[in-house]
Amino acid sequence: MDKTLRKGLQLVEALASSNTPRGAAELGRELALTRSNVSRLLGTLAILGYVRRADDAGRYVATLKTWEIGMRIMRRDPLRRTAQPFLRALHAEVGLNVFLSVLEGGDVLYIDKVEAETISHVSAQPGMRLPAFLVSSGHAMLAWHEPSTVAARVQVHPRADGLDMTALGADLFLTRERGFAMTVDGSRQGVVSLSAPILVDGYPIAAVAISGPKNEVTEARRQVLVSALRNAAARISETLSDLGQVDYGETAGKAMGWSG
Repeated sequence: MDKTLRKGLQLVEALASSNTPRGAAELGRELALTRSNVSRLLGTLAILGYVRRADDAGRYVATLKTWEIGMRIMRRDPLRRTAQPFLRALHAEVGLNVFLSVLEGGDVLYIDKVEAETISHVSAQPGMRLPAFLVSSGHAMLAWHEPSTVAARVQVHPRADGLDMTALGADLFLTRERGFAMTVDGSRQGVVSLSAPILVDGYPIAAVAISGPKNEVTEARRQVLVSALRNAAARISETLSDLGQVDYGETAGKAMGWSG
């Protein structure tokens, strides 16, 4: 890997993750780079339009150029483009937050969302990552992978300390058996999330999820919600299968059922 390219991309990622402008010295300490090296790289990135100088102290922020590039990619992504009308229809039917996500390593990466107007709790946004073992979308996709693959993905996650792999395995087996995943207080307290995988040729290429506060996703209502959710996921799966243009990427891995 080209070292200069890697360092430049690390700087862009560090600035994109920061809520405040960052200076060369601070970034150098974080990334184990010399201040002079960081200064040169920031100058090049500024010329290319990926960062800009924020103040007279020489601190920098990321620009919207990486967002612009990402949006170009997402606009032509067949998964997101195909799923959008079904996500909107599901939202109209259930009135809850609706999400589309893929599996990236041990994380769930959210790539689309239809937000409920009446639900006040803070929820995931497109571009956000959450540990796959914490959220229903992650369970919905992990359930179609070998246990060894699941372990390799989640046990190295920085937030996996204390994770009960036996309990996770049991939940993934149940998810596979019933065709949907459910988490309560997963990534946020007081929130119930339901998710179903989008399967193409048996591979979990993505997941659809709905979430809301416990008083909105009651036990009495869950059967109706699950039915609507699974129907949406199935229709997306069927449409993608008919298109035959899906890039499985990392998400699929080697997917198979759990052994009993």
